[in-house]
This record gives sequence, C-alpha cells and structure tokens, in this order.
Amino acid sequence: MVFIMKPDTKPRTDQQRKAIEVYCREVANALNEAGYDLKAVLEAKPMEVSLTQENVKDVIFRRLAIALYPVDKKGEVLKSTTQLETAWVDKVYDHMNRWLAQNFEHAEHVPFPSEESMMYEARQIK
Repeated sequence: MVFIMKPDTKPRTDQQRKAIEVYCREVANALNEAGYDLKAVLEAKPMEVSLTQENVKDVIFRRLAIALYPVDKKGEVLKSTTQLETAWVDKVYDHMNRWLAQNFEHAEHVPFPSEESMMYEARQIK
C-alpha cells in the first residue's frame, strides 16, 4: 500500500507542535494528579481509534522491534526503525505476522512487501 500526501495538504505548524506538547503535558498532569496511570486510563475507557500507517508502525511494529532488539549493533538503545539490521526486519515481521494471525482471525493476511510487489503497485497508481 502506498500513501500519497495530497498537494493541498499542509504539515502542522511549529505553533501547533508546541500546542500539542503543552496539551499532552497538561492532560498527563491532570490525570496523574487524579491518581491515574496510563494502564488504568486505557483500560477504563478504551478509545476507538482507526488504524493508520503511522500508529501501526509506532504502536505495534516499533514496540515489537524494541522488545526483540533493545539495543542496536553499536550498543545504543533502539529508538527508531532506522537502527534495525536487515535480518531483524524479517524477524520483527515474523513475530508481528504470527501475533496478528493468532489474535485477529478475521483480518486478511498481509505479506511483507517485496521489491517486485512495490514496483507493481507503483505502476498501478500511475
């Protein structure tokens, strides 16, 4: 799947970034002061949030990569998928694919993209 940003779409402004940071900090403070932790908040009031490329990568793929490979080949704490070795990507996919199959029986299997499949899809979009 290829995502294309529409030309009329503008990225968030620096002022919006700052506002998001302040808002998230204030929400965290308010909930902490009320005696809640993250687990309690998420379990008490589950939110329905549509899955996106970004949140699947951040919440599932990256967390799984960090759980499997807490440090990179330089001994640095893994924070980004840019630190993954090529063989590690396959292992993360294998674990994620197995987890999805075991827990979401009605979801369609999604193979890991190959160069050929990506080139084919790019030709279909044109």
